[in-house]
Amino acid sequence: MQFSLPFRVWRSNNGLMSDNRQKKPSEEPLRASRNVTFLRCLARYRGPLSDTDGIYATTMSCMVTGYDQWRWTGLVLLETWFDEILDDPSPDMITRYENDFQDGMISDPLCRGKDDATRTEWSPRPYFIRVLEIRIVQIYREWTFLFARLDERLKAIRQVLREFDEFEKGFSELKDILEELAQDLKETVRSGESFMNTDVRYFINYDESEDASLCIPHLTQIRNTFNILEQLGMRLRDMQQKCRDLMDEAVSARKITQNAYYTRLTDKSE
Repeated sequence: MQFSLPFRVWRSNNGLMSDNRQKKPSEEPLRASRNVTFLRCLARYRGPLSDTDGIYATTMSCMVTGYDQWRWTGLVLLETWFDEILDDPSPDMITRYENDFQDGMISDPLCRGKDDATRTEWSPRPYFIRVLEIRIVQIYREWTFLFARLDERLKAIRQVLREFDEFEKGFSELKDILEELAQDLKETVRSGESFMNTDVRYFINYDESEDASLCIPHLTQIRNTFNILEQLGMRLRDMQQKCRDLMDEAVSARKITQNAYYTRLTDKSE
């Protein structure tokens, strides 16, 4: 009797863990490691980034074999290379049972320490089912924890996308406002040009030379002011261009974020 179940786990460690075992002849790691810390950046995570979020591939296998109901052996093969060594080892680490043994306890490691190895008597079939029951719950919890972390990240990214919507809406409104301002300023400058090209003669060619001389300084100032207004029009056109550039950047950033978001959704569904 045997089972072998592949699954994935989520771990946040000091760095991305790598399986030292290698495939031949490619020399690639036997099990895959995926760094998903970038999801924090997409979600605008503001906490410390000292830990590295990783998704790790692993497999759990069990075999119960023997001659008959009384002479048999149970084996569980599992991997802990993606787990950091902590002061309190996990139920899948040998040191956990070494510590228990020193404390006078002999727990069954195949059952993750849930059963006392000295007080239970099993025949092979019920024992195999007991191990499968415990291990399938363990695998289920690993998948659940992984999806919970992904959901957490995706919800945060979804909020960022909503902020992009508000950002684009605000810039669209600003674009309309700048367009209105540009039209009004253009009309102001056009009126000034018309005045300086035609109406100004009424004040310069006036019969009273003294009045004309009095008007010239003011007309000069008026012309200068209209020239400055025309320059403001150039500045306003620059602002409009900057607004368009920022909108383009926002759209590009939105597409990148959306692509990452939907890619993660696709990966998750698979």
